[in-house]
Order: sequence, then structure tokens, then C-alpha cells
Amino acid sequence: MSTVLLIRHGESLSNVGLPSLRPETVELTANGWQQAEAISRYLYDEIHLDLIVTSSFTRTKQTAQPTLALFPSVPREVWDVHEFTYLGLQHDILSSTKERRSIVQKYWKQCKPSAVDGADSESFVLFIKRIKQFLLRLRETGYTSIAVFSHEQFICAFLWCLQRGWLNLTQDDMKDYREFLDANHIPNGGIVQVQFDDNYKSKPHEVITSHLKTSMNCAGFEHCVTNDEKVDAIGKS
Repeated sequence: MSTVLLIRHGESLSNVGLPSLRPETVELTANGWQQAEAISRYLYDEIHLDLIVTSSFTRTKQTAQPTLALFPSVPREVWDVHEFTYLGLQHDILSSTKERRSIVQKYWKQCKPSAVDGADSESFVLFIKRIKQFLLRLRETGYTSIAVFSHEQFICAFLWCLQRGWLNLTQDDMKDYREFLDANHIPNGGIVQVQFDDNYKSKPHEVITSHLKTSMNCAGFEHCVTNDEKVDAIGKS
């Protein structure tokens, strides 16, 4: 039995509507750092970790810092578990989530799986290929308890692929993924636990948020993330 804990990064500056440039450099808010601390305490109290993985993006590395401090002897690695960045031509334009919304809506309305928007972006096909490579890498590791600090669209794509199987990725499949993403929101700092049997067949996943309820600076964590923040233009969610 193997356990994979897919952890969405803490609240970022773009999550609260502040303008940002390149998605890989967006940092956490003060509240995001509190969520990172809450994640580390939960993992320390509940989980025996064998490996800690982060994406290359700043906000996941920052979210993982308190956990790394509590598990100093656990190996840590950077994998290609970064966010789906599909609007590369917007990367050098200072903008907020609200300002990017119309571009995002246009992208998902068209749903072209092979479309690539500039050198710094990836197509939906390449994104799902990266998900497949992630699963293969999980299977090849000798570790049985892995914490992966990643991003909402990546985590949801992984869950979607586990449920739907490895499709040929038509326009309808891409629309289906978007509907799955909208229906399965993961809050900042949320932990998705997926268990695999010895043949690496997955069991139903569990979304863990109990550790967030005492750490978030708002009146009820269910409302900390707005609908505007769910529509993220270039993987800054």
C-alpha cells in the first residue's frame, strides 16, 4: 500500500487578486504562510513521510518550507508537478486574475487540446502527458508515503485521469476536465490523500481540510477563495 498526499500550495498573492507577472515567481501571502505551518503540523502529527516533492514554482517551495524543517532527514526532490500554464503570451504582462478572466474564458470555450500559446506555455495534451509521467514516476519510486506540494489544476488533472483513464484527449475530453475542475475545488493548503494498492490501482481519494479551520484569517474557510480566483489565467491558482 502506498499513500500519496497531493497538497495545494498556500494562498498566493494572485489568489487574493493582486497583479503578478510570471506564474513561477508568485509568492505566498501572510495567510498562505500560516496555511503552510498548519500543513506541516498536520503531516508531523499524522503521517510518516518517506519523500517530499515540490514543483519548481516559488509558492509550492514556500509552502513546503515548514514541512521540510520538521522532516529534516526525509529526502526532498523537485518534480514536474507545476501548474498548467496555458497562456504563455500573458506571462510578461502585469495583470490580476480579474483582468485575465476574459482570456481564460475564451481559452476554455474553444477547448483546443493541442493549442500552444507561446514558448512559455503548454498544450492540454502536453499537460496530461506530464500527469502520466508523474504517475509513472510515483510507481517507480521505492517510497510508500509521499507528500507532493503542487497546484490545483495539476492535482485535479491527476484525479481526473485516475477516474477517467488515459483518453485520446478530444475537445469533449478537455471540456470534461474543465467541468471536473470546477466541481472539485481544492482550497489553498488542502491535502488530497490518494492510496494505491500493490499493483498501483488507486482507491477513492480523500480531501483533508481540518487543519485549515484554525489557521485561516477569515470568517469561515469555505469562503476564503472567491469564484474569481477559481478562473486563473496562467496557472497562478
